[in-house]
Amino acid sequence: MTAGPSPPTPVFPIGRPLRWLVALSSRRPALTVTAWLAVAVVMLAWAFVALRFETSMLRLLSPTARYVTLYEQYSRNFGELDDVMIIVESGDVRRSVAFADRLVGALRRGPVRFHRLTYRVDPGHVAGQRLLYLTLDELTSLQRTLIDQRDFIERFAARPGLTTLLAGIRQRIDAGILLSLFDLGLDDRTSRQGLAVLGDLVGQLQAVADGHDGDHSPWAGFWGLGRDRDEGLFLSDDKRLLFVFADPLSGGGFAADREAIEEIRRRIAELRVEFPDVSAGVTGGPALSADEMTSAFRDSGIATLVAAVLTLAVLVLAFRQVVKPLVMLGVLATSVIVSIGVITLTVGHLTIFSVMFISMVVGLGIDYGIYLLYRYEAERAGRDPRDAVALVAERSGPGIVLGALSGAVTFYVLMLTDFRGIREFGFVAGTALLIALLAMLTLFPAALVLVDASRLG
Repeated sequence: MTAGPSPPTPVFPIGRPLRWLVALSSRRPALTVTAWLAVAVVMLAWAFVALRFETSMLRLLSPTARYVTLYEQYSRNFGELDDVMIIVESGDVRRSVAFADRLVGALRRGPVRFHRLTYRVDPGHVAGQRLLYLTLDELTSLQRTLIDQRDFIERFAARPGLTTLLAGIRQRIDAGILLSLFDLGLDDRTSRQGLAVLGDLVGQLQAVADGHDGDHSPWAGFWGLGRDRDEGLFLSDDKRLLFVFADPLSGGGFAADREAIEEIRRRIAELRVEFPDVSAGVTGGPALSADEMTSAFRDSGIATLVAAVLTLAVLVLAFRQVVKPLVMLGVLATSVIVSIGVITLTVGHLTIFSVMFISMVVGLGIDYGIYLLYRYEAERAGRDPRDAVALVAERSGPGIVLGALSGAVTFYVLMLTDFRGIREFGFVAGTALLIALLAMLTLFPAALVLVDASRLG
């Protein structure tokens, strides 16, 4: 008893349009490959120019969330201090200041422009409001001193000048000496203040005579407030850490922040020879975000490379050939490049979440090529390569398209979430899968026809 003929393979309604698409792509395979490569080159060039990398966690949140709106209002009203921070550590404050001064000078002369580079308070920022920053004890002492020196203030206001100032200083010194002679149980703070003012005044006159900056007021010593050598420096409580704030002029962004941070680290490394006892490092919100994004790019690149190598090894073992698996990976790489261009046109940036889509496309998008190549090798015997790829598209294409659409829809569902980072990742991953499907249905069949046609020729 002989078996009857095998039943014909059922053809789904979408099979015929897929056969027409693949036949059209493989009719002139060289033109199809050239067109895809041209689009990939254009997309890659556009991505280099326009693609941004968003590192701000605030931009990943829902812009309509109440806490995001409140924070943005706060930033508009009070400003957002999110500078790159340089930490200088040393046991000697003078060495830390010398290091910071050399570092700031080198950065200002370097190729990266900074809006602000400072390690001390700018007096101009508190002009006319300095009394608001004094403690209660300092205000009480200042009030008592003003009352004690009321006569001198009135005389100096009536006749301002160096003669009146020196007369007032001499009067304070004489008063201190007189009190100490009679030993009334009072300290000699009055005479010490007069000598402090005189010392400051002489130092200022000497600085002007030597051609240096003598713009320093000696009044602090006269009022008994004294002078702190470290006044205005951004120091920790134990004075071991000096904080230098750096704000790149470019206005932020991953590329600009990374360039500024690399420049700062390079200058710090250059100064280590001159300052072996001083250690310094870079931190702050932009530095952490840039390091996170750099690490994500590096890890994504390593993961993508490992995935490609392992995938190629499995394909070579399965198909026992090298050329066509390599062509399949080339088609997948082309689709990834086009996907990046489409992302640049639509979203405009990548985040620490969406940048991982590349390794996912390698793992999922390669499946479409495997199904096509496996069925193509089975249908190719005794057929023209163009007829073989068209038949594969008609019979196996519907299942491939259905699988790709299911995966893309799964990612697109993530666009319904409130978290903007996940929403963008869903769009990026779903779009990349559809572009990979299109490449496997057009570019890959054309490339297979070229490969087998060259062998037959």
